[in-house]
Amino acid sequence: KKNNVSCRLSPFRNSKQKSGFVEYSVSSEEGLRKRIINSKFFYVAEEKNNVVGFTCAYANHLLKKLDFYDDQIVKYILKYKKPFIYWELTGVIDKYHKKGIAKRLAKYLLDNTSNSKYKVIYCPIAHKPHKNKVSINIWTKLGFLLVEEINVYNWFVFGIYKKIL
Repeated sequence: KKNNVSCRLSPFRNSKQKSGFVEYSVSSEEGLRKRIINSKFFYVAEEKNNVVGFTCAYANHLLKKLDFYDDQIVKYILKYKKPFIYWELTGVIDKYHKKGIAKRLAKYLLDNTSNSKYKVIYCPIAHKPHKNKVSINIWTKLGFLLVEEINVYNWFVFGIYKKIL
């Protein structure tokens, strides 16, 4: 039996802050499982054997094979010169925010991709309706540069950030 995970792209969270953090869905738990198993670049942060954060990225050739067929950002990024890595998500449980976990996950990912055959990594970050200033701050300090902004999902704007590895 396949379970739906989340329901739709939404800028609305259980928070009063307009942070730019975005929640969005995958089509099924099985689709998410395939993404995790097939990615060489899926990492978790743990504290006392509990997952408190994660990050996931994918080699460009996996984007068409995995559960990304409805993802407008992926469809756009696939137009870029290959090979590249698509850094999809980083998430940290609320009570672990501001403890450097996202930055450590980001550095770990970059350390593990810098010696790969991939020389470019792209990362989408929400710009509108709310700008994800936290991610922009972390990623630009790690050397990512804004390449362009794209309009997706009717009213969202994402900045596409790029880093040469």
